[in-house]
Amino acid sequence: QTIGVVFFLKVTSPQNEAIVDTAYIDVSGQTTPDSAVSVNGKFVEIDASGRFKTRVTLVPGVNTIDVVASDFSGRRASAEVLTVLYVGG
Repeated sequence: QTIGVVFFLKVTSPQNEAIVDTAYIDVSGQTTPDSAVSVNGKFVEIDASGRFKTRVTLVPGVNTIDVVASDFSGRRASAEVLTVLYVGG
């Protein structure tokens, strides 16, 4: 099933080193369909096209967001660990 399919993970939001004034941020992106995606260790639902979106609660100061995708043949892709600065609180 996965022969010839390029496995990928692309985070479209947020941008790395984003500065926000809300206690949450939406994390979205796309991966190969039929993959599994986790954000900070929690699995996220993806649609038939491989798109995903979830909300992450932030703490005041620097927050790291780790997005990982894996497929059923054991391949794993990790986006850069994103850093978000929450200046509210």
